[in-house]
Amino acid sequence: MSADNGIVRLGRWRRAPSSLEAHLEAASIRVGNTLYVIGGYQTLTQMCTKMQILDVASGGWRYGPPLPDGFPLSHAGVATDGRFLFIVSGQLGPACWPATERSWALDLHTMAWTAIAPLPVARFAPVLAYLDGNLHLVTGTTEDRVTIATEHFIMRVRDRTAERTMLPLLSDQAWRTGPPIPLGGDHAASVVLDSALYVVGGEHGHAPVTMDATRCRGVYWAHPYLFRYNPRREEWQRLADMLFAVSHIESQVLVLDGKILVLGGTGDGDVFSARVQEYDPARDRWREMKGLPQARKGGVVWQTNGSVYFNGGQLTSDGNNRPVVADTIAARIRRGPWYSLFTRGARRPKS
Repeated sequence: MSADNGIVRLGRWRRAPSSLEAHLEAASIRVGNTLYVIGGYQTLTQMCTKMQILDVASGGWRYGPPLPDGFPLSHAGVATDGRFLFIVSGQLGPACWPATERSWALDLHTMAWTAIAPLPVARFAPVLAYLDGNLHLVTGTTEDRVTIATEHFIMRVRDRTAERTMLPLLSDQAWRTGPPIPLGGDHAASVVLDSALYVVGGEHGHAPVTMDATRCRGVYWAHPYLFRYNPRREEWQRLADMLFAVSHIESQVLVLDGKILVLGGTGDGDVFSARVQEYDPARDRWREMKGLPQARKGGVVWQTNGSVYFNGGQLTSDGNNRPVVADTIAARIRRGPWYSLFTRGARRPKS
């Protein structure tokens, strides 16, 4: 019996409908059967200034409402509670512009933006997650765009007795500090799984603040770190390192059958990766899957109808050509005939 009979594989990648705009490092999140892609680079000197919305079931794209003035177009934290979409801090303009501490909420029923309490300090490329009524913003870089932050900020946005249609009054919103992550980084990814927050990958050596696009360069040393945060105990735990350290994977991570998939990204020296890595929380173990057809960073992934989809981001090709794209590729999810036997005995990690 082949070991592949008991695990998930990705089939051959094929073309799927493109997004309306090319984008790199956009803020992106899925809510139900809707995917939101906000802003992102198109070149180092030009940003996408629109929200793109995908109906996951039909594959149709449309534009969302205009973005507010002073809205971060890249490097922002993004999370959702199912009713509101939250955008916290991030970078306003192209190249390596300064960050903003301003933060926003989008009511997904009225599609109206409103300001929420600003972060106490501006952050580039942090992790943002919603857990049990709280927003958790972790790590990223400080205002100089280089120094790694390990701080953990928490804001209550939903009381257990409060209706989901309401947020606390702005005057009642406040960020507090939580346990810092042991090792930080910018451009990491995160997922919420079994009521815990997982922070995956990241880097240091980010480019410093400059509005001169010709000087917007970093050294980029990727991290293999994987951390899990237990909100009840307010504790961080370091788990097994990734097989291949990557960053710029904020929206290139998804949960499939209780496992965490990381698709592509960028390694040391901003060398793009086509590798696909899977983490099994029950066994605290990584394995490598069949890779992407082309290395890609800063894009968006999701799953539906038995396939994994990968849209946008930046590709590598021969020479120095690194196009930012709107194209989408998809691969069928293949499960071996012994899959249920392999997964039946797997236990969830204790939280």
